Amino acid sequence: MVVEYLSIIFSVALAGILFAALFGGIKVVPQSQVYVVERFGRYTKTLAAGLNFIIPFLDRVAHKTSIL
Repeated sequence: MVVEYLSIIFSVALAGILFAALFGGIKVVPQSQVYVVERFGRYTKTLAAGLNFIIPFLDRVAHKTSIL
């Protein structure tokens, strides 16, 4: 009985982590903006307008800049 509950809890936690990783790695950049991406505090790349993918938990959007 306890093993079944632990299995369910583990499954829900794993699904939550996968969900967070999936949506944390997708960035939609609006028109007339660029996003500056850093990995461990160092510049990695600049995301142009549109749908972009980053590595979740490693990369982060450091700055959102208007290019108007």
